Amino acid sequence: MKLLSLALLFAAAPAFAASSAESLYNQMAGNGFQVQYTSSEGRALVGSSLTEKSTPDTICQKAVAVAPNAEPMFRCYQKLATDHTAKGVYEATDGNVLNVSFFSEGSMLLGASTQQKFVKGGFCRKLGAVVPQPIYSYACYAQIN
Repeated sequence: MKLLSLALLFAAAPAFAASSAESLYNQMAGNGFQVQYTSSEGRALVGSSLTEKSTPDTICQKAVAVAPNAEPMFRCYQKLATDHTAKGVYEATDGNVLNVSFFSEGSMLLGASTQQKFVKGGFCRKLGAVVPQPIYSYACYAQIN
């Protein structure tokens, strides 16, 4: 049943064709945060530099391969679900859990623990404060362009 919910959730993703991912990214305020993914074994996923900007309902990412003259690639994601629905999708999704670290001006942002699982057409995140027995919040996002 959870997998059916997952399929229905991402099938209902909005189709945003009016704006390109690059223009959405550029319209978002600020410089964004550098993002680093690490595996549950602590190995960093390398090969590109990733910057993320967000609004309450949208996340846009700019990825640049670590190579000479690499052109940036842009992707944006729309929030589809939060809390219990997103928790169900997150827990029902098989696959690797990635730890997400955010950096601003070279310094890691501390105080929150973020984990991510990729699902077809997007990803789900689990976020909690770095305290004993944290209460987690969940959100799932679908790629919009």
